[in-house]
Amino acid sequence: MNTFFAEWYKGDGFPSYQLVLEQKNNLFSFDLLQRTSDPSVPFFHLPLPVYLHGETSDTVLFVEAISPFQIFTFSVAFKVLNVEIDPERQLISASNKAFRKDELTGDVIRVYPNPFFETLSFFSTRADVLFKTIVIYDIGGRKLLEVALNQTNSGEIIVPPLGPGVYFIDLITEKGVFQKSLIKTSNPR
Repeated sequence: MNTFFAEWYKGDGFPSYQLVLEQKNNLFSFDLLQRTSDPSVPFFHLPLPVYLHGETSDTVLFVEAISPFQIFTFSVAFKVLNVEIDPERQLISASNKAFRKDELTGDVIRVYPNPFFETLSFFSTRADVLFKTIVIYDIGGRKLLEVALNQTNSGEIIVPPLGPGVYFIDLITEKGVFQKSLIKTSNPR
């Protein structure tokens, strides 16, 4: 009960989930990322319902995430066509998104240099993949920067001063969200 009160009564905000799915034969796996809308709660401990729509069957999985980023693997006896996070809206959450891992890959989107000092460049090799927003997070999942990109397929941003270390970026497009980890250096090359 202490965790519940610390997160929901004393804390502010709500979680948002991003799920990146992949299926190989009967093995279904997904990366689950939880972000919070307010830094007062770094992580919400919730059982998350994930609805799998298939060709021949449907099922609901309840996953217990214990950290902001986690990988889950299940055996399923059908081809998964679509995934829905919290289909009955049982949780207080927003901006939940699910997409297939193969929709946006490193072959389609490039981010460079890595490691970077203060400038990041990015481009899409496909004309139909246009960037809407770039978001940078620290290793704890806290949002550090969000920049609107005006539906472009290439660009460059100057990143405000950050300490050296590992950071994560989301490049948000109409086709989904491309995620990448980057290393920030303390000196220009």
